[in-house]
Amino acid sequence: MSFFYDRDQNISGSIPATLAYTPSYGATVEFSADLSAYTTTDNYLHIMPKGLNHLQMKMNLPFENKKQEDARKILGYIESLNGTGHFLYTDPAQIYKPIRMFCDNIENSFNENDLHTVSVSLSSDQAASLLKWDTAYITGSNMKGEYSAGVAYSRFDVVRNIAANANNLYDSFYYVTGDISVGENTAISNAKFTKEFFFQPTYPAQVSKETSVIKTELPYSFTKRADFGMHANVLKSLKLDFKGISDNEARCILHFLCGKQGYRKFQYKFPKIYDQNKLFFSNQWSHTFVYKNVNDISLTLIEDPLGARKAY
Repeated sequence: MSFFYDRDQNISGSIPATLAYTPSYGATVEFSADLSAYTTTDNYLHIMPKGLNHLQMKMNLPFENKKQEDARKILGYIESLNGTGHFLYTDPAQIYKPIRMFCDNIENSFNENDLHTVSVSLSSDQAASLLKWDTAYITGSNMKGEYSAGVAYSRFDVVRNIAANANNLYDSFYYVTGDISVGENTAISNAKFTKEFFFQPTYPAQVSKETSVIKTELPYSFTKRADFGMHANVLKSLKLDFKGISDNEARCILHFLCGKQGYRKFQYKFPKIYDQNKLFFSNQWSHTFVYKNVNDISLTLIEDPLGARKAY
C-alpha cells in the first residue's frame, strides 16, 4: 500500500456531477455588510460600502443521518470543487434565487455505525448585489413584479413601481401590509402599500445603548467624565427576532433588507416607550429554515442620529 497520493481528493470511487441531496431543516443563511464607517463629533455616523460585493451571503447546510454511501457522495462532490470551484445552489423553499456558492468548510460527524451528519459552509464571494437594484437574492410567488392597478394583492406581496421612482430604482419597491381585493382602492397610494419596515417582531426585543462620554483615567484617582457631544444615548444595537414566520413573510423581510444593502437607512416605528422618530440601518441578519413554511429571522439595527424623514 502506498501512502503517496494526491490529497486533493480524500474520497475514492465515482464522484457525482451535482449535489443531488436536500439539506436537513435547521439550515442557516447569514448576511453581513462590509462597510467603511467613522463617527464624528456629536455621534454622527458616516458609512459606505467597501466594494461592489460588500454584501456577503453565507450558508450552513446540514445533511443529517446519511448512510455511508450518501455521505461519501456529498463529501466527494464538495471536495472535488477544491474550494475554488463553485456550484449553483437552490434552496428547497425557493426563497433565494439560484446563486453560485463556494465551499469554505466541511465537517463530517460519525453519529452511529453507518450514520453520518455532514455540515457544509458556503460563501457567495462573487455576487455583486450592489449593481442589481432589483435585488439579486430573493425570489418566490409573492414577488409580483411591476405594480398594476385593479389587481388583488395579498399581505407580504412585493411590487415595484418604476414609473413613480424613475430617479431612484432602489426605492421603487412597495410592501403590502394587508390583503387588497379588486373591489378596494388598489392605487399605489393606498395605505396598505408601504416602503417602511412594518413587520412585527417576536417579543422580547433587546435594546442596547451605551452613553457616549469621554473618560479620563487619572492615575490612582477618580475617573473624569466629559460630554462627547450631542446624541449621548444613540441606539447602537437593537436586536429584532421574527420566529415561526411563513415563507412569504420571510421573503418579504429578506427582500426589504437585501434592498437596503446593509447600509441604506430606513424608518422603523419603535415600541411606544421610545416615542422619538428614528432612522436605522441593518448591517447583518440571519435566516434559519426551521421547518416547512416555518422560518426564523434575526437582525440587528443601528440608529442613525441624523434624524427621521417623517412624523408618525
